Amino acid sequence: MTSASDSFDVCVVGAGPASLCCVSAICEPYSIDHLTDAQARHAARIHHKHHRKLRICVIDPNKQWLHQWKENFDQLRIKHLRSPALAHPNMFDSSALLTYHNSCKYNNTSNDKHSLYSSKCSDTRQLNGLGAETRVGLWHLPSTALFTDFCDKVSQNLPHRYLHGYATDIKTGKNKNYILDWVDASGVHQILTSRRVILAMGTVGKPVVPRGLINCPVVRWNEPDAFTLENRTTIKKRHILVVGGGLTAVQAALRIVDNGHTCILCSRRPLQEKHFDIPVEWFDRRTTNKCLSKFYHDTIENRLHQLKEARNGGSIPEMYLQRIEENKNKLECWVGDVEYDKERNSMTNNKIDIQFEGEIYSFDKVILATGISPDCTTNNFYKKILERFPNSIHGGFPNLTQDLRWSEKSNIFVAGGMAALQVGPDAGNLMGMRRAARAISGALECRKWLRKTVLANSFATFDSDTESESDSSECSSCDNL
Repeated sequence: MTSASDSFDVCVVGAGPASLCCVSAICEPYSIDHLTDAQARHAARIHHKHHRKLRICVIDPNKQWLHQWKENFDQLRIKHLRSPALAHPNMFDSSALLTYHNSCKYNNTSNDKHSLYSSKCSDTRQLNGLGAETRVGLWHLPSTALFTDFCDKVSQNLPHRYLHGYATDIKTGKNKNYILDWVDASGVHQILTSRRVILAMGTVGKPVVPRGLINCPVVRWNEPDAFTLENRTTIKKRHILVVGGGLTAVQAALRIVDNGHTCILCSRRPLQEKHFDIPVEWFDRRTTNKCLSKFYHDTIENRLHQLKEARNGGSIPEMYLQRIEENKNKLECWVGDVEYDKERNSMTNNKIDIQFEGEIYSFDKVILATGISPDCTTNNFYKKILERFPNSIHGGFPNLTQDLRWSEKSNIFVAGGMAALQVGPDAGNLMGMRRAARAISGALECRKWLRKTVLANSFATFDSDTESESDSSECSSCDNL
């Protein structure tokens, strides 16, 4: 329960990986990824004197962190992530997931599900110069079990208050605070105040429905009953159509054939093979800044074009294409458009008749895996924010500042997929989420103390009789909070 007197330094709306990245970046006093060994030792010795711990709350409709990601993993029976092991929500150490995996093996607490998949992505020509990163396993793909267990550990070690409910409105309060209205799990309306608000609610928008299937009785892949036919043991083999050209569509089709049914996978163009769903340059630390600079300094219209072009309609890693080939007797791929004839289907019994290339085919179910069209105006909470804090919307995305503020004078920030106009095409991916978290924690000046102590000019110490004088100096870390 919260009351009107509950006050926080930071309130994060959402409990997915983007939110966890932000909480980690705010709570961790520093990151060893950006310090030399000597600087890291110095930071570890003095951070308790300077780093201010903030009061953080997280609001989410689900009971636990990453609930939706875990459900999606289960729904599609995904065994490994597409992102490499260096992409995760721990903002203290980019090697933390790999370290966790190795410690589980060393302590005999790991199992077959806690694995790292050695895909060929680490052998690509673009990554040849990364040396130890590829050799030690940072570009291997973590299993979903390893990733979710690791994220659970991260969330347990970060000081925050988890509020089970959903935000409904946000207003400006006294002393530069924001007042958040929210409804808890029992339906009771609550109020809290916070100096800063971070929106990390994932990508919101309208589901994409192909023109020929507008009147068709379809189900989306993430609906609870999307795969219910597979769970009936008394029925005969079913024939199902999956529509979509990305990895999610392939995963849905493979789940269907794994349960003994036959499936048609229909995409508007041939399936594209890629290790990642965006160009490797956005992942590679040697080229990321160049990509970001080019992206951010372009016009908004060109940025929207780049967002669409980078993903280019979806792509499939090699390991999934191999599985399609292995199941070609039960899984057939179509390329083109399908159309539903409402008049014809009104005369059929428990079947969905679909036309493809002039022929009629009957299916027991049609599953859509065609994604969503980003549009923050479709979300009620975003609507309230737009009413009270007007902002321009481009291609469904809010036009944020470079440090991901809602506007120049605002202390509302956005992380995750809806920050794509500033973060880039990987805003909804783990690597983009990490960059967004660093930008937001930088705007909050959570690591200002590092610049004043650890990263200060080392020769300035000659002006003092002892090192302790500089170590104990007052630092207004997060003083704007």
